[in-house]
Amino acid sequence: DYGVHTVPGFVEFFFVRGGRSIDWQYRVKGRSWWEEEELTYAEGLKALELYKEVKPKVVFSHECPTDVIEFVSGFKTWDGEPIMPSRTAHLLNSMLSEHQPKTWIFGHHHKDWQGVVQGTEFRCLGILSFVDFDENGNLIKV
Repeated sequence: DYGVHTVPGFVEFFFVRGGRSIDWQYRVKGRSWWEEEELTYAEGLKALELYKEVKPKVVFSHECPTDVIEFVSGFKTWDGEPIMPSRTAHLLNSMLSEHQPKTWIFGHHHKDWQGVVQGTEFRCLGILSFVDFDENGNLIKV
């Protein structure tokens, strides 16, 4: 769901799962869509407290903070309705407001994009895209 993880030979990182599927009504429950695709509000508060304690250099999340959405997504509506940021995007924005990590990797928007927002280097990974890091958490390959 969320937490801190260390891979031997790599920098410690923070991770958060989830994001809202705007096309959920066209998916199959339990196969391509799950009701619990986002953390609950209570889980989000616990994740935020851990994040503030850890102050990670690197973050991996499925969704991105609300302050980043405008740079990576051109979608403003879906099926004629305005798209509102998800609970997860708001949580991630609270995290970013508390602490700006060096690097933040996410993929929810299914396209390659990179940019610096509030001093953090963000990378959105498209389908089949990847990044590599050195042992200090520096990006070495996109």
